[in-house]
Formats: sequence, structure tokens, C-alpha cells
Amino acid sequence: MIRQYTFAALPVVDASSDSIRVLSYLVVPNNVLKFVKKSGSFESAYQAKITLKKKKGDQVGRKTWSNTLKTDDYLESTSNKISTIHFYEFKVPIDDYIVTSELFDRDSNESGVINRELKLNRKNSDIHLFKPFLIDTFEGNWGLNANEIPIVTNVIGENSIKPSIFLSGLVNPGKYNIDVLINSSNKKELWNQSFEVNTNDNYFVQRIAIPEEVINKGLRKKVYVILEQGKIKKKETLIFGVTR
Repeated sequence: MIRQYTFAALPVVDASSDSIRVLSYLVVPNNVLKFVKKSGSFESAYQAKITLKKKKGDQVGRKTWSNTLKTDDYLESTSNKISTIHFYEFKVPIDDYIVTSELFDRDSNESGVINRELKLNRKNSDIHLFKPFLIDTFEGNWGLNANEIPIVTNVIGENSIKPSIFLSGLVNPGKYNIDVLINSSNKKELWNQSFEVNTNDNYFVQRIAIPEEVINKGLRKKVYVILEQGKIKKKETLIFGVTR
């Protein structure tokens, strides 16, 4: 069970430097932990860690948390709907990285590890399109705008408020185009939009709200994003699901 936690490492541009921001989210549902009954309540102690290292090199960052959860409700201790979110941001030069998360349950002595590979070193090009991801509204500061958080499971739930696609990357000053296509699981086109932008900056950030009628068509969809500037094209994809 301990290995069923969720981990995401998401690169976004840094508007104030040539570095990138790696937003890391380690999500621990109660049901993956062992809760021990103590004096009428239920407690679980665990340690979580996120480590970032170059793919061909040394460790460049690490963050560790120690936490104890306590509840008087047994059903809460076994719930997969109640989670603790650990967030940390790394700021690093553009390169290829391995981001590793570790979760250790101190009561069961079980542990789990999840690795995410970030391929960011695009040589001989100033144009970068980072991997798109979903965002929604959730109170707190999670590295984006206030009360804005990535949907790290890539599943839009029935309680989602305003699910959107988050895009960021690097461009040269001037005009560029972004094309966004959403297909159903059987490759039927559901939505297709193009955005032409003229910028004085060498980066971009764009949030694209997903129309409700698109969300409601089927349970699984694939997003195709194309960034085009001059003769250069960059492509990325995103697969997401919908629960009802």
C-alpha cells in the first residue's frame, strides 16, 4: 500500500532568471499508511523526501519532512479521500534531471520510491515547450498563482472547479503560435484552438480553460500541444481522465 502514493515533478519557466522551477508534489493518502491505535485515537508517523539530481551528475537539491497524523475516526485513518500534500520548489539551470520521492512509514517500516525523469536539455534551440499539466482551484500557495494547484493525478473529479491546461516555455521575442487539440479515447476531435501571441519576453505562461462540454464527453482524453516560432516546432502531449 505504501507505494500507492502520488508524486509529480513539473518544470515551469522562471520569469526572473534563466533557470527553471521544478515544482514537486508528494501526496500521501491516509489509506497508504499504517495507523496505530493510541489512547482512543489513531496515529501514523512517516518521513517523506524529495531529491533532485542531474541525470549525469551529482545531487543538486533535497527536501525532507517528518510528520505525524492523528484522528479520532477510524474511517478517516483508512480513507483514500483524505491526503497530506507536501510541496517543494527547486530552482535549477536547464538540464536533464532525475527527481526521486521516498515515503517511509515508521509504524510498518515499509517504504516506497517513485522516480520522475525531466528531459529539459534541448541543445541548439532557444525554443522550449515544457510538459503541460492540469491545474484547478485549491486553497493555499502551491507554486503557481494563489489558490492554484496542479491536478497531479491527471484526473478531473466531480468536485473540480475550473480545470485548465497550464503551459509554459521559452521563446524568442516576437510572434509565436500555440495550437491545442483535444481528442477522445477513440481519436475523435473534441476541441481545437490556436493562439497567436506577440511577446517582448523570452518566455511564456498560458492557462487554457477546458470547456465543460469537452470535459463531459467521455472519460479519457488526449491533449496535443504544438508551439511554433519561425521554422521551429515543439510538441508535447497530456492524457487525462474524468470521474463522474
